[in-house]
Amino acid sequence: MDDLLQTLGLSRNNAPEDNAVCFALYPANCAGATEEDLDALRIDCMAAVLPHIERYVWQRDAFTLTSSLRSPPPWERPRPPGRRAAERQQQQEQHEQQQPPAPKRGPPCLWGAVAFGDSVDDEWFVAWLALELTRRFEGLAARVWDDDGEFLLIEAAYSLPRWLKPEVGAGRAWLLGGRLHVVPLPSARHPTLPASPSTAEALAIVRSEVVDTLAPRIEAPVLQRLSGYPAAARANTHTARALLPRRAAAVLKGEPQLIGPAVEAFYCRLPGAPLG
Repeated sequence: MDDLLQTLGLSRNNAPEDNAVCFALYPANCAGATEEDLDALRIDCMAAVLPHIERYVWQRDAFTLTSSLRSPPPWERPRPPGRRAAERQQQQEQHEQQQPPAPKRGPPCLWGAVAFGDSVDDEWFVAWLALELTRRFEGLAARVWDDDGEFLLIEAAYSLPRWLKPEVGAGRAWLLGGRLHVVPLPSARHPTLPASPSTAEALAIVRSEVVDTLAPRIEAPVLQRLSGYPAAARANTHTARALLPRRAAAVLKGEPQLIGPAVEAFYCRLPGAPLG
């Protein structure tokens, strides 16, 4: 991508930092899911969303799904330590003659991350796609979040109960069966619920028939925000005529998804920078 933009005389070096929405889809039998199971689910999910995204031009990244059994999601990969931490870790390993423990993995899932730049509509389109997939596939549960955290809960800020604060809200908002679910805190009614549930624990709670995780008051503003999709995604399209070199026009005609990055690189270029 960057090589192509440089060929066109553009650069993304001056573009603002990416805003990204992350998402994970967990099949009903995720505990025992195999690579083949996730591959088959991925094909079915992409086929289900294809009519909605095939002509959609994303601002940065396109919607796609990856199996966590083939490539673990970024949030499950170990972060490289800083220089001092790396030195201490190396000394400890040499002293103890053992390898550091492997990073903790969550349940098998399909995951993705879409950098949406300035286009918040891309983020909400992804949320709608995740919601729609949970409606289409029985037992499929999903999470969506961004750099700010649980943006679905942020959208419903005026409807949140007092206990649902940012410091305890991470990982509690789920989509299942086309509905929004919220994992509750331990209470007198359910004293054994974990205070800080892992992904596997949250999944079990959301799918439990004992714990009621539906949250109609929180769900209402979220569904209202999503009510215009997928039509809203197509409506939010700007059309303009532009004179381009023949080669550039041929490239963009063959791969329309390059239009967003090319336009962004153009308006983020340094003042006075040559265009090729």
